[in-house]
Amino acid sequence: MIYLGSYGTQILSWPSRVGYPCPSPSFLALHPTQPVLYAVSEQEGGAFIAFHLGEAEEARAVKTGGSSPCHVAVHPGGAMAAVANYADGSVALVTLDAEGLPAGELLVHRFSGSGPNRERQEGPHAHFAKFVGDQLYVVDLGSDRIHRLDLAANVLGAIAFPPGSGPRHFAGGRPGHWFVTCELDATVRGYREEPDGSWTAAGVLKASSSEGLNYPSHIECSSDGGLVYVANRGPNSITVFAADEQAGLTRVGEVAVQGAWPRHFALYGGYLYVANQDSNNIVRFRIGDSGLPSDPEQLLNLDSPSCLLPCDDARAVW
Repeated sequence: MIYLGSYGTQILSWPSRVGYPCPSPSFLALHPTQPVLYAVSEQEGGAFIAFHLGEAEEARAVKTGGSSPCHVAVHPGGAMAAVANYADGSVALVTLDAEGLPAGELLVHRFSGSGPNRERQEGPHAHFAKFVGDQLYVVDLGSDRIHRLDLAANVLGAIAFPPGSGPRHFAGGRPGHWFVTCELDATVRGYREEPDGSWTAAGVLKASSSEGLNYPSHIECSSDGGLVYVANRGPNSITVFAADEQAGLTRVGEVAVQGAWPRHFALYGGYLYVANQDSNNIVRFRIGDSGLPSDPEQLLNLDSPSCLLPCDDARAVW
C-alpha cells in the first residue's frame, strides 16, 4: 500500500483508492507501531492531523504553532512527532499518546537568520525534520543550516552550509554518512559525521547534468547506503549517484521522470515511485541491478501530488 499526499483535498491510498479528506495534505508519516496516519495541512494556519488507518474521518487535529507546515517526522519510539513550518521557519514538537494521537501542549521553537538569496532567504524556512537518535535535525533553507535540537526543543548546535545553497532534504547512507540536496545552488552534498557530531564535507556535485535551472527536491539512499537518488525539478529527472566508503559521490546516471516537477519519490519493493506535482501523475520505475530506474509505468493521475508514503501490507489492513 502507498499513501499519497497532495495539494488537493484528500490523502489517497493506492491501489485501494480509499480517500481521507484533508486540505492540502502535502506530507505524510506513519506511527511506528499504531495504525495511525499523519498529515500536515500546508496552509497559512496549518494543522497536524491524525487518522486511524481505514477510517476516513480525522481522529484528532491540532494547530502546528506556525505557518505552512510542509514536513512531518515521527520519533522511532512513537511518543512524539515533529512538524516543520516553512513560512515562518519554526518547528513544533507534538506529544503523542499511547494510541498515537496528538495530546498536550506543543513545544515550538522559532528559528532566526537569513541568507544571501533575497527572494528565498529573507528569513528562516524550516523544510524538513528528522529524528536522529534522541535529537531532532531541522533543515532550514532560509539560513543555510541544519539545526540540532533535543526533545525539549532546545537548540544544541547547527551544521552550516555554503551561503545561498539552500539545503532542503537529507538522507542517511552508510553509518555516519549523510547526503543533502541543496535547492538553491542545485547541488547534492556528501558528509561524514565525526565523533563530536559535527559533519565533514566529503564532496559536492551538481544534482543534474542538465544546463538549465534545477531545484532539487527529495533525496533517498538505497538500503545498503551505496546509492543516492535525487529528484530534479526543472530537468524533470532522477539522478543516481554511487557513494563510496568516505561519502564521496560519483554520478551513475540520470533518468527522465515521465512528468513535470518531481516533488517527492519513494523506493519500495524494488521500485521507485515518483510524484510529479505539475503533471499530476504518479509514475513507477523498476530498479535494476545497476540501481538505475527503468521501464516507466504510469500508475494514476492525482491533482498536485506531493508525497509518497509506502506502508507494508500488515500495517495497511489495520
